[in-house]
Amino acid sequence: MSTPPEDGCPTLRVLCEGWERDERGSAGFRENVAVSVEEHGLRAVPECGFLCHFGKFGETSLGNLPAGSFAQHRGKTIREKMNPAGIATLIKIVEAGIEVFAREGFSGAGTLEIAAKAGVAESTIFRKFETKEDLFRECLRMALSRSLDPAQFQALISSDGVEAGFSATVLAGIKRWYARLSVPAARLVLYTSLSKRPEWRSLGSERTNRIISILAERIEQDARGRCADTLDPEVAATSLIATLLYLKSIGSGARERDPQLVETVVRQWLHGILQE
Repeated sequence: MSTPPEDGCPTLRVLCEGWERDERGSAGFRENVAVSVEEHGLRAVPECGFLCHFGKFGETSLGNLPAGSFAQHRGKTIREKMNPAGIATLIKIVEAGIEVFAREGFSGAGTLEIAAKAGVAESTIFRKFETKEDLFRECLRMALSRSLDPAQFQALISSDGVEAGFSATVLAGIKRWYARLSVPAARLVLYTSLSKRPEWRSLGSERTNRIISILAERIEQDARGRCADTLDPEVAATSLIATLLYLKSIGSGARERDPQLVETVVRQWLHGILQE
């Protein structure tokens, strides 16, 4: 029996351990993943496109899975196709793809470079993904699901009953969200927003728009309390999130300045929207 690789990746370990429990005949794959999640002290299954396919579809034929998913591979079952070593290889490819696509864009990124970075042969990529487009789609889903989680953002900017003013709550929440936002995710959001492909624009904007809506609702709640009828919450939220995505994407390298820069930006933004 294979053991889960010790590479520190929660997604990988949860999948591998869920897999091994299933091999021992205990419950089903989805239930076993949930057990591994609890054992690792995670709040939920780490999100990514292919993990969702595992959890949702279990042992169904991969040929029935959504088109473009890595899991859709000539009708083989998940048990036949995926094992701990296969999962490890897949995650390495996707992690390498995220970095290269974010740096070079879709056209500039080569599968040979991605393969070299992942430590696999180029042919291995095309055993996991039928096309470069499929790989890009999965990289985009994984990068955005980790960095742009609307539920996490909602929790960060909500006071949850704690007595804290609007400015203090939003400032603290935005700073924490920005710190967790990855450079590749920010770059991919901006890249896909300019894409001519509707599917990529949709994938890139879906989570960002939900985060903007959550912030807009928080602004609107505060505006109602202050009777600030002239403020447009959607515009205000969009301006801040777009600015922060841009700042993260340019990756100046001066990481020690990031917290101060972000605090200045958010304070200036708050000063603007709170003016009567």
